[in-house]
Amino acid sequence: MVWQNLYGGPLGMIDGPNKNLMNANPDFASLWKGRFLMHFEVEDAKAPQASIESMGQQKEDYFRQSGIFTNNHFEIMAEVGVGVRLPDKKSYKIKI
Repeated sequence: MVWQNLYGGPLGMIDGPNKNLMNANPDFASLWKGRFLMHFEVEDAKAPQASIESMGQQKEDYFRQSGIFTNNHFEIMAEVGVGVRLPDKKSYKIKI
C-alpha cells in the first residue's frame, strides 16, 4: 500500500486559468489537500474488461448517515500506460 498526496489551488481562490491549472497539475499546485491510501493487487483474468460498479444504495445510505459523505466533489483519474516485469505473456485486467 502507498499513500498518494493530493495538491490543488488555494481554497477561496477565484476560479480561472491559474486555479484550473493547479487543480489539474499537482506540479503547479500550491496547496496540499490531503491524501488517499492506494492498494495494488494482481489477479488472473481471461480477457480485458471495462466496467463501472455501483456501491449499492444500502452502502451509500450508510455513508450519508454516518457523515462520511459531504457536498464536496472529488475526481480521481487513473491511467495505466504499460505493464513491466509481468510473470508471463497472458492477458491482465486492471481494476481501479
